[in-house]
Amino acid sequence: MGRVLTRIEEVHSASRAAWLWAAVLWVTVASCHEEAAQRRPNILLISLDSVRADTLSFDDAVATPHLAGLAQRGTVFRQAISGTSWTLPAHLQMMTGSPPLVHGVESADVIADPEGPLLAERLSADGYRTLGFYTGGYLSPSFGFARGFDRYVAVGPEDAVSSSGEGPEALVAGAISSGLVAAEVDQLLHGLGDETPLFLFLHLYDPHYDYVPPPPWDQHFDPDYAGSMDGRNFYYNLDIWDESLSPPRRVNDRDLEHIVALYRGEVSWTDQNIGRVLEALERVGRLEDTLVIVTADHGEEFFEHEGRGHRHTLFDELIHVPLLIVPPGGGAPRSVEQQVSLSDIAPTILDFAGGAAPPSMYGRSLRAALNGDAIAARPVVSSLYRASVNRRGDVFHRMTQSVRTEDWKLIRTLIVSPNGKLRVPEAVWFDLRADPAERVGVDDPEDPRLVQAWELFERETAALRAHWEAQAHAPDESRVTDARQELQAQLRALGYVDPDEGLEGHAILARPWGLAPVPAVGLDQVAASRQRAAGRNR
Repeated sequence: MGRVLTRIEEVHSASRAAWLWAAVLWVTVASCHEEAAQRRPNILLISLDSVRADTLSFDDAVATPHLAGLAQRGTVFRQAISGTSWTLPAHLQMMTGSPPLVHGVESADVIADPEGPLLAERLSADGYRTLGFYTGGYLSPSFGFARGFDRYVAVGPEDAVSSSGEGPEALVAGAISSGLVAAEVDQLLHGLGDETPLFLFLHLYDPHYDYVPPPPWDQHFDPDYAGSMDGRNFYYNLDIWDESLSPPRRVNDRDLEHIVALYRGEVSWTDQNIGRVLEALERVGRLEDTLVIVTADHGEEFFEHEGRGHRHTLFDELIHVPLLIVPPGGGAPRSVEQQVSLSDIAPTILDFAGGAAPPSMYGRSLRAALNGDAIAARPVVSSLYRASVNRRGDVFHRMTQSVRTEDWKLIRTLIVSPNGKLRVPEAVWFDLRADPAERVGVDDPEDPRLVQAWELFERETAALRAHWEAQAHAPDESRVTDARQELQAQLRALGYVDPDEGLEGHAILARPWGLAPVPAVGLDQVAASRQRAAGRNR
């Protein structure tokens, strides 16, 4: 009996020890999870220049294997919308968390508002090491982009000549951005050596015209092409577009198909270098604990609406962009159909970094969607400002605006003439469900669909205006810059087209509405503009 009692005590003692060990282990694991939850993640924000949502869907393992693999750990937002169709205002949208109508940088003579915090400034203040790599032109520090970055490095033709031995023309024609950026990141990561959380911003330029991907990507999507068309000098090639002719499009369908294949090759080549960046993060043990966001500033038009390039219209081939968000540690692959905006990127990053978005940011965090929770779809207002001068030196101000929901889009054009009169020559409503290519529009100002869309449009712009008015702003005159003139040579070398060239000496900043969102516009102004146009055409 004594032996039995002794054995029972031994078993009880062993069980108690096992329980205590399990308890200690549970506490340790829970503590590690809590510590991991409190530990701020690294952040990798990749912006691909000029990439359409239908070109980068994140599910094509042949065209973009690294991004397709990355998407297996994250959430793809199928309806992400840019606030414009060109580089400068779209990237400031990412950095300010607000659309161009709010941040006000809609032409290249304006800098970011010094009174409004940028994403890198917030992260730097919170203890992040902030590093940015960009390819010249419209991401220049001259516009305010370097604010908050510990290092903000240009990687482009002039900057790469000394290290590569190649001249600017060769670099522009080939891989001037992605490969160089990947190499810079690899070298930089090996030299960090501590656990300070990292914010890494990469602007990868290769998909922007000209389209000259290196082998084998130059034949990857059109191996049987036997013609003479290539992707060099895309915007100025008279065999593609000749402004003096009517219609100006000169390229035939087969040659255009080849140009698009070269464009896709640039995207695929860029994917290869994104893979190199991810591998570099993994080698130094930082990838697992990194929030990864991949998006684009705008898309590209290949004659879907009789034009080429970008910065001309607000059709979906230009403002519908890819967006993938992978949380630290990865997650279940998800696809979100609710409409979101580039304005949502900065608030999402700050949410993961442990800080609240400042009141100046108009966007919202998308973190809940990464957990599988439903998020509300929101209308997105996009805009495109242009100035032009006639032979007498009179400056006309033109604003193209759109409001988009998941079901429809309304695009309108506002023009302010030199005498200060506002007219609305065009307002067109599109049914995106029945007509996703936006080919058949409704332009009757009495059509109830257009009327209802216009009312929502005005409510959305009123909300943007109220948000702008609630923030502190630097005086308009303090935001003037001559950066565009300083960057002209570099912009041309990169293939950029400057539609404001020739406006030197004219006060482009002197918009009738200033840098605030445009004032309210009545639908009756559409009818009035149409009546005036009809009278002139009699």
